[in-house]
Amino acid sequence: MKNPILVVLLGAACLSSPLAAFADDDEEKPSAGRVTIVLDVLSAVAVGLEDPAFGPASAARIRFEKAVSSSVALWAAPQFRLMAITARTDESIDAVELAVGARHFAGGLAPEGYFLGGFASVGRGSFRVRERTQDEITDDGKGFTWSLGGNIGKEWITRGGLSLGLRLDIGISPLSLQEPSTGLFFGLGTSLGGVL
Repeated sequence: MKNPILVVLLGAACLSSPLAAFADDDEEKPSAGRVTIVLDVLSAVAVGLEDPAFGPASAARIRFEKAVSSSVALWAAPQFRLMAITARTDESIDAVELAVGARHFAGGLAPEGYFLGGFASVGRGSFRVRERTQDEITDDGKGFTWSLGGNIGKEWITRGGLSLGLRLDIGISPLSLQEPSTGLFFGLGTSLGGVL
């Protein structure tokens, strides 16, 4: 096109409708006090604090969260946690727990935006110990499980009410149910759900 004015007008017309939709986005956001339900998944690495132990860990929960103010949201969730720890022996743990937490949202649109949070969980788990020199289970049993930690991340909520999240978790937890051993875990978590 040879006419620069026409090029500018066409460019402005092409950009105006996406910009207008973006501007309307704030007006159509859900109101304060909203409740979300999401599937929350964590993939982590656990490292022993007392023993040279390490291994993969993962957790999945269905999180129910309610904004109790413009910047704070509280949540509770049934949680299933797995760990496979290598130390002097190989021990695998699976646990069913109740997890609770709180998150502070910097932008004042809880439960949306950048956040800093804390969490805790308690439950009951079972363990299986396999000696490396033998390919057989040498001990198994049940025990009390727990975790305590914090996270930082971001939650997005679309105009349609879809909730997406990404976060970094760090915390402490028992690495063995056979003998007392505490470890540090850190990992990446994602969530997918919606506004009720």
